[in-house]
Amino acid sequence: MKKRVQLMLVAGAVAAFATAARAQRNLTIPEMKVGASTTTACVVSVRVVNSGQIDTWTNNLSLYINPVSAPTCGVTGDLRQCVGHLRSGESRWFSFSVTLPRGLCKLWAFVDSSCIIAESNEKDNQRLLSIFTSPEIHD
Repeated sequence: MKKRVQLMLVAGAVAAFATAARAQRNLTIPEMKVGASTTTACVVSVRVVNSGQIDTWTNNLSLYINPVSAPTCGVTGDLRQCVGHLRSGESRWFSFSVTLPRGLCKLWAFVDSSCIIAESNEKDNQRLLSIFTSPEIHD
C-alpha cells in the first residue's frame, strides 16, 4: 500500500509540474511597425515579449509578406530570425529589411512558428499589420 501511494504522489507531482510549466510560458508579439521610406524598400520591426513567468527560448520569428491565409505551425515564412533566450518579462525588437510590393500589403509575424514551445496562450504568437505602399511619383 505504501509503494502504491508513493507512485501516485510521484505521478501527480510530474503531471502538476508539466501543467505549471506550460502555464508559465507565453511568447507574444504586442507590436509591429514599418519604418518610413520613400520607396518600397523598408524595415519592418517586430517586438517579441516573454510575458510568461519563466525564462524561455525559441529558435524562430517568421515574417510573411502577403500570405494567402494566416500562417500555421511549421509553414516557413519569407524571412526568419532566431529569437534565442528571453528572460521572464524581457522584450526584444527584431528588424527585417524588406522590399514590399506596391499597393495593399499584409505583413504577418509569427514567433515560435514551428510551435515548439508549449504556452499558456498560443493565440498571441502572431500579429498582422496591413499597410499601403503608394507608387513612386515621377516629375
